[in-house]
Amino acid sequence: MESSNLPRPTQADYEKLLKLEKNDKWTDEYLDWLNRFDWSTALFKEKGKYGLKTALGEVLLPVAFEDFMMLTSQMLKKGDLVVTQQNGLWGVIIADGMGTWQVEPSYDYVGYPNTLTHVCRDGKWGVLNVKTGKFLIPLECDMVYAHSGFMFMNGVGSYEKDGKTGIIREDGSFTEAIFEDVVIDPEDLVRVKLNGQWGFIKEDGTFTTDEDDEVWVPYDD
Repeated sequence: MESSNLPRPTQADYEKLLKLEKNDKWTDEYLDWLNRFDWSTALFKEKGKYGLKTALGEVLLPVAFEDFMMLTSQMLKKGDLVVTQQNGLWGVIIADGMGTWQVEPSYDYVGYPNTLTHVCRDGKWGVLNVKTGKFLIPLECDMVYAHSGFMFMNGVGSYEKDGKTGIIREDGSFTEAIFEDVVIDPEDLVRVKLNGQWGFIKEDGTFTTDEDDEVWVPYDD
């Protein structure tokens, strides 16, 4: 994590932040205030192991881990999920001060811990529901593609199996891997190629060449 020249917040600043988040009062004035401080989570080390603390010094995870997969300058709070490495394998842990595993460390790779994320073990990829621990798509894929660590780009992702591509949506709906090619454009319809013909995916997951059908579209949060 990169260091910052901004001051760390005080307890009063932190309480103000929690109040703003609760009331959802994100005006330009409040955002300007927020950007005056370095809220990023702090990494600390003892005897070759790492832990995490808040900007106020509160322990989120004890010193017991080999690595963390985090966004630069990410601000974590109690209860947040963190992709964490222990004994050479990755899992998802709850930042509760103790280190309670949400997903046991048993993977070679785990993506950013949204409800759905992509995981890899022994060269095979799948899509895991982090909250339930159940697979949406089993560890049978050759690849589940990522965009800067995230599985979805504007709510849509893709995976490859046996040389063909399937589409996944953030709501958990997905197609089988049957397409020869896929184009996911954040500002356009999701386009797929099936049996040499370009078309679209209807809301029921079937193929259509008619753009006027109700078809899958990326969305912007």
